[in-house]
Amino acid sequence: MLNKLRILILEDSEDDAHLIKRVLSKSGLDFISKTVSTRKEYITELKSFLPNVVLSDHSMPSFNSIEALELCQKSGYAIPFILVTGAVSEEFAVECIMKGADDYILKGNLTRLASSISNALKQKNSENEKEIAIEMLRRSEEHFRNLIENSTDILAIVNKYNIITYISPSVEKILGISPKELKNKKVSDYIFKEDYIAAKRQFQNNVSADMSAIEVRILDKNGSIRHLECMIKPDTIDNSVILNIRDITERKIAEDELKKKNKELKKINQEMDSFVYSTSHDLKAPLKSLLGLIRLAQMEFRDNTLKSFDEYSHLMEKSIMKLDDTIQKILVHTANSRSEIELEQVEIKEIIEEIFDKLTFLDGNKFIKKNILTEGYTHIISDPNRLIVIFNNLISNAIKYSDLSKTNPFININIKNTDTNTTIVFQDNGIGIDPEYIGKVFNMFFRATEKSEGSGLGLYIVKEIIEKLDGSIKIESTLKEGTTFTILLPTKSF
Repeated sequence: MLNKLRILILEDSEDDAHLIKRVLSKSGLDFISKTVSTRKEYITELKSFLPNVVLSDHSMPSFNSIEALELCQKSGYAIPFILVTGAVSEEFAVECIMKGADDYILKGNLTRLASSISNALKQKNSENEKEIAIEMLRRSEEHFRNLIENSTDILAIVNKYNIITYISPSVEKILGISPKELKNKKVSDYIFKEDYIAAKRQFQNNVSADMSAIEVRILDKNGSIRHLECMIKPDTIDNSVILNIRDITERKIAEDELKKKNKELKKINQEMDSFVYSTSHDLKAPLKSLLGLIRLAQMEFRDNTLKSFDEYSHLMEKSIMKLDDTIQKILVHTANSRSEIELEQVEIKEIIEEIFDKLTFLDGNKFIKKNILTEGYTHIISDPNRLIVIFNNLISNAIKYSDLSKTNPFININIKNTDTNTTIVFQDNGIGIDPEYIGKVFNMFFRATEKSEGSGLGLYIVKEIIEKLDGSIKIESTLKEGTTFTILLPTKSF
């Protein structure tokens, strides 16, 4: 019974209803049927009988086929509706078809009824399948649209003329630029030129591949650089490309930070090797010299040949001072590496004048003319302790390596302050530095002249401190004419 075709017949003539059922049975149609003649019965059976097809006469005492068709359509079920009636005009038949009837059959010629029912059922099934397919497609499109719109990645389509024809809403979350602003624009207008050229070359070299990965840089709405990874898939139908774009800025920052740390670690390891070797040498040398002097003095004392201890004590003091200088430089280097910067308002000129006062004991200091010139305000925001180390090293070197044979030995210090940076120039007309050593003077433990009695750490520490302060230093020197150091420090604020 469940597999039988259910036919609801709307007919007020029992003879006509019997005739319809007889014709259908003879055609071999396997069906069950119910016959109704009133509006109430018709509505009831539409809900309870659930017919597969409705065969309706046109006119009944209180009911007609147009009303029956409308009720059938409102039932919510896609039921084929066939008008089976006596003679009607072609205009009326057309009207019924236009209103949604599937067919009309004249009672005087029922031979076509079975095939009409079959065709109507096939048509309805086809329409139902089409509606189901459309609904499934709609749901699928909605599903993928939700995936695209809520994805953290950007999906874009670029045509063969490099025009963006589609870009997903997620672009606004990542770049702050709306899809409307980007659509129909050239992709090359947004990517860094060198990255675009490299990406184009890479894609052309891998055009046969299913997918290529390319990294590019792009400016976001705020002008910040974003690093993007683009998975590119060619679309051979219209020569466009589909881009799946991922923001890898945080990853690139982490990678760069890791490279920076590795570089710093390598530098530290290299410096540690040099430091251990040179420090052991620089610490041992004055100790051995001191020990040798003590033993020599002891021998002469035992042999009663010791004439004066002053000469030995002076040499011993010199060795101890050299040892102390090396230790102090090591301590300063360690402090600079490990301690945080402490910013204060500093009067540069006052610090320099105090350093000159403390270095009055150095040989030749009194013969050197000192000039401190200032341009702009003289105070800056910086770390005073680090500045003292920088200035002390440069000024003491200028004094130590001065050329007193010249008629006017001098040290000129020029301080220039602007809103963006502070420039401090140390210039002397001392012995100068051989050109072949200029590139090495900031190396750890390097000594540019035999006259040097220091540890070779001074200028290395100066450069390290200045870089810690986000500044830079450069040197210019001519042998026997003099040396100029130029320090550039950025303006800082609390």
